[in-house]
Amino acid sequence: MDDGPIRIAALEDEDEMRSVFMRSGSLLKDAMDFDLMNPRAHVVDPEITHVEYQGDMVHLHYKYSWSVYNGCDNMDDSGIEQEVITGLLEEDFWVFQRHVPQEPRSTFEEF
Repeated sequence: MDDGPIRIAALEDEDEMRSVFMRSGSLLKDAMDFDLMNPRAHVVDPEITHVEYQGDMVHLHYKYSWSVYNGCDNMDDSGIEQEVITGLLEEDFWVFQRHVPQEPRSTFEEF
């Protein structure tokens, strides 16, 4: 796995660039935050929903679905989350940092 940032070549036309971002969900997946309360949850269908430019920054709004089976209650749980990732324009590339998941808290830290 590559630990470096994700780089996407910048285009002059914002509408064309927006189209590239909208189709780049799988490429940007490593920059997205899929941390959920239940570590057994399965994430599906990440999708970029909105692109917002702000100078040399771009904010990509995305959503994803998740599901998890709760054996104690014998039922499935699911939901849809919405998040934002930010990229910076550096030397003709939009650069996105890879998401680093937080370490799960121990039972001791919970109390």
